[in-house]
Amino acid sequence: MITFVGGKTGMGWQIYILNDDGSNIRTLTENIQQKTAMFFTPIGSKDGKYVVFTLKDDIHSSNRRICTVPVDDDKVRYLTPPEGAVYALRWLPSGFIVYNEQVIRPYESDGYICTMNSDGEEKRRIFHYSMYRKLTFTKDSYQNISISMDGTKIAMTSWRDDQIYVVRAGMPPLQITQEKLKIKNIAWSPDDSMIAFSAVRSPSPKFENLFVANNDGTKIKPVCRVIAETDFAFSSDNQYIAIVNQGKREYIIEIINMKNSEKRKISNIKINPESGNKPNCPIWSNDNRYIIYTTFMEPYMHLYRFNVETNQHELLVGDDGGLRDISYISSF
Repeated sequence: MITFVGGKTGMGWQIYILNDDGSNIRTLTENIQQKTAMFFTPIGSKDGKYVVFTLKDDIHSSNRRICTVPVDDDKVRYLTPPEGAVYALRWLPSGFIVYNEQVIRPYESDGYICTMNSDGEEKRRIFHYSMYRKLTFTKDSYQNISISMDGTKIAMTSWRDDQIYVVRAGMPPLQITQEKLKIKNIAWSPDDSMIAFSAVRSPSPKFENLFVANNDGTKIKPVCRVIAETDFAFSSDNQYIAIVNQGKREYIIEIINMKNSEKRKISNIKINPESGNKPNCPIWSNDNRYIIYTTFMEPYMHLYRFNVETNQHELLVGDDGGLRDISYISSF
């Protein structure tokens, strides 16, 4: 199944779900009627029966809470209180939900990585990752938090030196990059053996360099150039990474072969790069047969599925969906 956050003009945001072939598209959050609500990070459970997501009741509020909803009805369950600042990160195969929590006080705040059961019980803080005091984050603070697929490792970048550190259970943070790079986004491979990250050597408004490394920091290898501030995704067999790149007045969806760094162009997305409407990070189906990506041509967003074996593109959601925005796409 595929789930995403979609927005319609005059109707606000909702979480949508559809079958892998594009059939049976429907909303999961119709019970949340207010147009000012914002939704983030819909993530499916391993058994395919539920979606966990982050809800901001009002776009102007700093409060966020974590909720779940079954895929076969719209009975939203609230797992955390409305007064708080939490954000869902991953739903582990074990059934635990990993999330971050911010505790905000006047002129200071603290950030924690936490876990809870799928019913919201047994909440635990497992790692204190950031401390903001008066004017700045302290030297032991981290950002760009990325949780490994099995939940046993946390990758993050330090506010002190912009390098990647990895935390394993019961161990202090271990620095795994040493180069003079300013690390941006981080992604784990599905088997947690590798880390991909984007980085810059000097300020650049458009592009970053993509690297891969073993999870202990060995064998760091440059892969290619990517668009600044975009994500990237491993295939479930660790053999490829899907990225967004840029051509002349168009964006390009590409997949990179991890063995030889060869690029394969998937789609040219002819939009105005200056408009700010970048494609979402392309995602892989669980069986690696398909790549799902978005395009935006006035007046609506389109959601496509690309068959890696046959090179065929299939429109899943088009103008009939009436969606002005699509974000936070995931497959489960």
